[in-house]
Amino acid sequence: MTTNQVFSTTQSIIGSSELTVKSSTPGSSIIAEGGRDYSLAILIVLILFIWPGAIIYYFTRKPNSISVSLFPKETGSSISASSQGKKGEALLNTLASSVR
Repeated sequence: MTTNQVFSTTQSIIGSSELTVKSSTPGSSIIAEGGRDYSLAILIVLILFIWPGAIIYYFTRKPNSISVSLFPKETGSSISASSQGKKGEALLNTLASSVR
């Protein structure tokens, strides 16, 4: 796939997810982030019994994110991608299966 085709595919996959695009360089890179990756059940239990622990728990959870960089090559393109959190990982897996 060409770099523009991969960028277009990446943009549509990220656009259909719950993550919000924070930075985008057309044809080159996309960075998207979403909410924090926490367990609602754990948060509720902590709120009920140890509310300061709930605050600490929430703010120490990493946000869901994905970063994709594209590099043109003679025969197509090279992709460098990283993700964080459950939603970011799922999005990266979807992207990997779409651009093969």
